[in-house]
Amino acid sequence: MLEELKPLTLTGTARRLGVDPFEVVRLLVAARAVPQGPFALSPDLVQRLRELGKIDLPWWDTVQLPADPHPKRQRVRAALLQLLLRKHIDESATRVDNVLRGLPPEEQELLQHSLTALAEAGMLHIRPSNIGSVVSVVGNRVEQVRAIADGGDIPAELATVFEG
Repeated sequence: MLEELKPLTLTGTARRLGVDPFEVVRLLVAARAVPQGPFALSPDLVQRLRELGKIDLPWWDTVQLPADPHPKRQRVRAALLQLLLRKHIDESATRVDNVLRGLPPEEQELLQHSLTALAEAGMLHIRPSNIGSVVSVVGNRVEQVRAIADGGDIPAELATVFEG
């Protein structure tokens, strides 16, 4: 309990937020809150950075993966369903790292490649923003993305990711 009230170092803040230390510095500059003197951030400032950067807590602890004999397809289907359930459609985007946070590196890599393939297929938007790279479902492709999430046909662009 008392540990949670102590100021955090740069790496401690990055661990608490689940982001790279560089991202913490970028957010501090954006918030005009770079500490003067020793680098120690209060828990309140860390929470302010989480809100400013729209950094979600990890999604995956409570997500039930869909029944699917193919583990890669299972994870991608779950990620697409999360984007839809959280209403990340068109301009209502989320940080790409919110989708990845909390997953092992190989699953993060799988999702990065899958999101990129679906963006190239015109089903997702991935674009830079003032909070980092963000992703959302293209509004007029919601039904197609929902079909993939529900276990329907996998587009060729995504099938190549699963094969690789």
